[in-house]
Amino acid sequence: MKFEYLTDTRSKTTTGGPKKRPVVEIVISHSGKSREYLAVIDSGADVTTMSTEIAEIFGIDWSECAKQNLLGISGKIQDSYISHLDITVKKLNETLTLPIMFTEASIPILLGQEGFFDYYRIKFEKDHDIFEVYRSNRK
Repeated sequence: MKFEYLTDTRSKTTTGGPKKRPVVEIVISHSGKSREYLAVIDSGADVTTMSTEIAEIFGIDWSECAKQNLLGISGKIQDSYISHLDITVKKLNETLTLPIMFTEASIPILLGQEGFFDYYRIKFEKDHDIFEVYRSNRK
């Protein structure tokens, strides 16, 4: 399935132009609750990463989660909490149960390598402002 890069009007490139990102609409489900979000497909994220605010929305108890250090682009190590959520990319209509690292940092939802990139083949064509997401033959 082909997607167009989404223009982020809140952010500019180094040359002052609009910043475009590979963003998809997703539905997150857990314990009978579901909500829609936008998520960035991020080949630089080792695992799908979200803020702890989302964990709270879905009633995930951090004391029951495995704790792990998360090293971000800033070079700072942050505590993170590992759990799982069901995620559906709306246009693909497939639900995956993905490992999630929750961090207290205020970040967008990042769909990362472990789980998401294992299940889908991702092709970025920034020069055409499109990216493609297809089911991988590996899973």
